[in-house]
Amino acid sequence: MLGFLLLSLYLGDHGPLTEIMARGRAEQQNLTLVCRSIITMCITIPSSANVKRAGQWMLWHWLSALPLRLFTFAGAVSLLAMVLQMSLSGDDLLGWPLYNLLFAILPSILLGPLFAFLPNALRVTAMGYVRTASLFFMIMASQLAFHAAALLGATPGVVYLLFLVLVWGMIIITIKGMLTVSYGSAIGLARILFVWLWLAGAAGLVLGLSLLVGWLQALPVSVWVVPLLYSGALLSLVALVVKRKSIHLF
Repeated sequence: MLGFLLLSLYLGDHGPLTEIMARGRAEQQNLTLVCRSIITMCITIPSSANVKRAGQWMLWHWLSALPLRLFTFAGAVSLLAMVLQMSLSGDDLLGWPLYNLLFAILPSILLGPLFAFLPNALRVTAMGYVRTASLFFMIMASQLAFHAAALLGATPGVVYLLFLVLVWGMIIITIKGMLTVSYGSAIGLARILFVWLWLAGAAGLVLGLSLLVGWLQALPVSVWVVPLLYSGALLSLVALVVKRKSIHLF
């Protein structure tokens, strides 16, 4: 009975063991508060690397927000890279450089106004983010393959042509899908543009394979007619949409 009373006094509300346990709980709470403060500081104050990555993503989001920005950027970078490469190598503009200019760089520049104005003219949904980004990266991959071959002293090969086939194929498939669901008044002009783009893509494939196997050493002057045809149809489409004053470019 006496032992039970002593044990009750030791474990009571004011006993030594109770005080020790209370002190331990207080220290644990203080430690928890310190850890939370450290974690909050780490989240609130990012490192310089995170700030740099955030800036890069902001640039990408700004470019990819509108096709006119993204594809104009792709065309400008590709054209600048080819001018720099030709100035360093001293190559002429008759063979592969002319081919790259007409069937890779020029289309990438025209893709901006094409996918900025065409959905508005046809009254259809604009091209989605995934397809826009995929088309952009395929264009840049084709230019990387072209300049890598030039640096190695070789001619652009199957990889370069494969990327261009994918680029042209995606352009034609996208426009075909827009024409299928369109009810806009410019559908007749868009169909003409689609036919010229289809013929330009086929001509580009034939000329590229001819250069690859050695059937051609230089492109004929008449090849300039191909981009002039679809460029004229595209400019007519752009003029129609600008006349409506119903589109934001940048």
